[in-house]
Amino acid sequence: SGIQLILFLPLLYFSAACIGLGNGITTAGMAVWANDLSAVEKLERNVRVSQTFFSVGLIAGSTITGILADITGDYTVSFVSVIIMNIMAYLFITYLYKRGTVD
Repeated sequence: SGIQLILFLPLLYFSAACIGLGNGITTAGMAVWANDLSAVEKLERNVRVSQTFFSVGLIAGSTITGILADITGDYTVSFVSVIIMNIMAYLFITYLYKRGTVD
């Protein structure tokens, strides 16, 4: 009904804003990380490699979480696996920053 749509509309705008913020962070984030962690002469290669792994991760991650949801009949395992993968990525990036350069 119309009242439900009016009540649901702010949530839709909030979701769209979160998606927009997340896309910007992931797109620019890899180039920033490569710039921070690479020697100048290897920057282009490292940006290219990180973009490739990110793209493969998007395809594989979506597929794996979908398969897990189909097998279990619930998205709980999928959400937990995504949370674990994000924590692992955060820890890895933090480790790289503490270590210095990738090269």
